[in-house]
Amino acid sequence: MKFVMDTYNGLYKLESRMLSGKSSICVFCRLDIGLIQGGNNSFHYFVNEVERTQTASLWSNLTGISPKRSHIDLFGSTFAHALYMWLHDIDNSCII
Repeated sequence: MKFVMDTYNGLYKLESRMLSGKSSICVFCRLDIGLIQGGNNSFHYFVNEVERTQTASLWSNLTGISPKRSHIDLFGSTFAHALYMWLHDIDNSCII
């Protein structure tokens, strides 16, 4: 989790600095993190792919869940709020 958050925060800071504004990855960002097991039960992480809101591929994993039940409502309401806040912030040039 620390590796993921450090990677996200680094990307956000880099993009925000380049744009001189708020990066769209704060609305929604999917990080595809790879994990490699080395010798002596050590693990190494790498970022395979980063996708932002408008280009993110999402998959539904319904293992152990009724196929009639979907979690898209939680994603939809969370995304709607994050998008609204991002649009509000970029409309207000004083907020970065």
